[in-house]
Amino acid sequence: MNTKNRDYALDVLKIIGTILIVLHHYELSFDLHFDRINFGNGRFYFGYVVELFFIISGYFTFSSIKKIQDGLNFDRFFSAKVLRLLPVAAISTAVYSLMYLIAGRGNNFHLWKVLLTCVGMQVGGPFYEMFTNSHLWYVSVLLICYAMFFIAIRLSQRFRINWRYACFFMIVLGACACARAYDLPFINSNAGRGYMAFFTGIFLACALREHELKRWVVIGCLAVALLFSAVLIFFYDWADYGLNYLLTFMYYPAIIVVAESKFVQKILRWPFIGTMGAISFNVYVWHFEINAFSYGLDKKLELGIDFSSRWTELVFVLVTIAIGTASYYLLERPISRWIRKKQAERAAT
Repeated sequence: MNTKNRDYALDVLKIIGTILIVLHHYELSFDLHFDRINFGNGRFYFGYVVELFFIISGYFTFSSIKKIQDGLNFDRFFSAKVLRLLPVAAISTAVYSLMYLIAGRGNNFHLWKVLLTCVGMQVGGPFYEMFTNSHLWYVSVLLICYAMFFIAIRLSQRFRINWRYACFFMIVLGACACARAYDLPFINSNAGRGYMAFFTGIFLACALREHELKRWVVIGCLAVALLFSAVLIFFYDWADYGLNYLLTFMYYPAIIVVAESKFVQKILRWPFIGTMGAISFNVYVWHFEINAFSYGLDKKLELGIDFSSRWTELVFVLVTIAIGTASYYLLERPISRWIRKKQAERAAT
């Protein structure tokens, strides 16, 4: 992994977001209701943290605009995204499916759903066959966002219009799909969430790359982030209506602007953060499977695990991080090296 050019501050956001999602699904899976901080069944829906992941993905994809305009074809652009996201996701889906069968749930097993999940086509597009490990809907929609991004840039170039109009159209399309709850291929609530956040990340990157980040802008965004956090904690009803839009268009962009400030960038330049940021995707991919395995193991061996304990929840998070780390070093990196080797051999011939 090349940590030299990593954005460590955004890695921190990815790490925090991943842990929140892990906690969210843990408490949802075991139907836990804690008295104070509740990640699964509280008023704030922590599932909206996924929007932060979409924004960050769009933020980093901004640099591809010039490459596409200069002739980068769809095969090279999209295959790089697929080969980065799908191998580990497909392996985790296969493992989860095997656990599903071992648990004696073969009557509800559908090979077609498994195959769609393995190729990242289960949600958002022409199919809506979300398999049991439903958290991978994010991967499916992210791939659609990448494809739509390429199409938007290439069409804007073809018709000689500014690419910003095409990307803004995708944000509006996403907002309409969410607000109207459309259920059409590529125009539905899941895809809409991705479009809104992903293309917001494109515009955010554009603004920060083309304009110097002034101190007053950073201070203003910090104030917005702190004020909105206070509203969520003390006056949640004020933000309950349209929460997803407020998070996507105001809260998360403000946090990213603060993270991109020179001060934050300077204090977070630790290679360890970059490594954990790279591992975070593997943690996200495997946490649902670890959740199911823990539950099945407890039932099978009658261990009597107290899943409602905060200590158990902490151990679960640490185990998930450990397995995600193992997946990164034993699966993702070797697979990536093998793919690069094959691509180099093909280019040489």
